[in-house]
Amino acid sequence: MAFYPVIMCGGAGTRLWPASRAARPKQFLDLTGGESLFRQTVRRVAPLAGADGHVLIVAGVSHLPALRRQLADLGVPAVLLLEPKARDSGPAMAAAAAWLAARDPDAVAAFVASDHHIPDAEAFRAALAEAGDHARQDRIVTLGVQPTEPSPAYGYIRPAGPGAAPVAAFVEKPDRDTAARWIGEGYLWN
Repeated sequence: MAFYPVIMCGGAGTRLWPASRAARPKQFLDLTGGESLFRQTVRRVAPLAGADGHVLIVAGVSHLPALRRQLADLGVPAVLLLEPKARDSGPAMAAAAAWLAARDPDAVAAFVASDHHIPDAEAFRAALAEAGDHARQDRIVTLGVQPTEPSPAYGYIRPAGPGAAPVAAFVEKPDRDTAARWIGEGYLWN
């Protein structure tokens, strides 16, 4: 089964205004002193595609010039699915899944954000490779992040056990006190 890293590359460019704008959202900015978050993401996940898969990028049509420029600089081939209008993550993921189902029904897809800073690329690839092994057993896999502090800004996962375990519950953004309690009970950021 081929592995397809799917990079979700939306964004309205509002969170880091005035540095980011609609035509240049944060994933295309160099925020870490080296290269854009998008380039870092492509470098991080492209090796997972191997010989049989492809890097698949779902983005708004307005981002096409930045995508082409940054991909050309990296020399990484990718399939671009362009949305005429942003509709959030769900429809973008559905479009990628439909594209994959039509071309490779046995594909394993890993959906990743284009604007995350993940300094340990090797550990991230290892986690995705392990998740891919579970997905090949007809499972839907989500990665939880070990919280560093109680945050009402994130949803949480309550795992049913340690390691690669079933999800007992997905819970939406709690207040800070509830988040602190959940962290003590082993919840992860979703």
